[in-house]
Amino acid sequence: MNWRDLMVGALISVTVAIVAGIFVWWLTREPRAEPQFEQLRYSIAEVASFSPGEARLGIVTIKVSNIGNKAAHDVRGIFLLPEGAEIKAKQISMSSGPAGLYSEGTTDSRTLNLSLPTLAPTESLTVSLLVQGTGALKASGGLRSADSVGTEGDTVVLASPPKSWFGLLWSFRPLLVSVVAAIATAFVFRQSFRSLAPGIFSSVNNTAFLCLQQKMFLQARSMLMRKMKGHGSEPIEMANLALATGLGGDLDEAERLFKIAEWWSTTNHAKAIIAYNRATLFVASNEDAAAKAKLKEAVRLSPRAIAQYFQLSAYFDDASRRDPAFAEIVSQK
Repeated sequence: MNWRDLMVGALISVTVAIVAGIFVWWLTREPRAEPQFEQLRYSIAEVASFSPGEARLGIVTIKVSNIGNKAAHDVRGIFLLPEGAEIKAKQISMSSGPAGLYSEGTTDSRTLNLSLPTLAPTESLTVSLLVQGTGALKASGGLRSADSVGTEGDTVVLASPPKSWFGLLWSFRPLLVSVVAAIATAFVFRQSFRSLAPGIFSSVNNTAFLCLQQKMFLQARSMLMRKMKGHGSEPIEMANLALATGLGGDLDEAERLFKIAEWWSTTNHAKAIIAYNRATLFVASNEDAAAKAKLKEAVRLSPRAIAQYFQLSAYFDDASRRDPAFAEIVSQK
């Protein structure tokens, strides 16, 4: 075991995990809560007036709103018409519809008293008064709650400003967290992924197999031994190491490695490679009968792959020149 590589890999993995954890915490932490406050506003407007005779008739509209982000409690408003004017009729409505609660009363014909137990954020109350008088119909008034005093002004709640790029990014934080977590997981467990899918993350085994087809068994054995010492092996790699060992002259160790690979293999493709490598070793040892039997077994298990490997193999090229039966086995797949 290479302890230096193990310690460096562990240190890198821990560092990445810590950095990823900090980043995930930063993305998922709760934003600072906005300050909560009520903001009472009222407006008074003379919508229309006409003079059917000596007296004037007009419609005065009073609107009370909470444009803050906190509910206002115990809201009270008093609105007074000018001298000589009086309220003939009134109509009251709330933006929340029948769910809204309010009460109203008059101490005299010029005064309107309003009371609301609660005025929620963005909620409003509108009063339309039919007023009769001899002069100006403009009313005056005041508004307050248990915690604040209302002011006269615009009662329209402004729309929220458009989000900045950071705000839009914040909206997608679950997706960002998933991406960061996936990247961190892939990095931390990269060695495990390599061992599970060597054909994707590492070409050591493929390279060694190709070398074996061209009689470069010393180079193949060196690569496979380094791979096995550093990261372990798997059935096909073990079969390739067995072939390289046998071609190097150690047939006893090759047989032991082949037996391990056969015991370990669970797929038809792996079993086909083991049979094909055994056939290759038999060909190199001029044991043509045994080689043909193993080649037939390999073709039966994985015909297309074995046909491709056969075309590349220098050993089977030589065998086919002296005995065309080898090529016929593959062509009859």
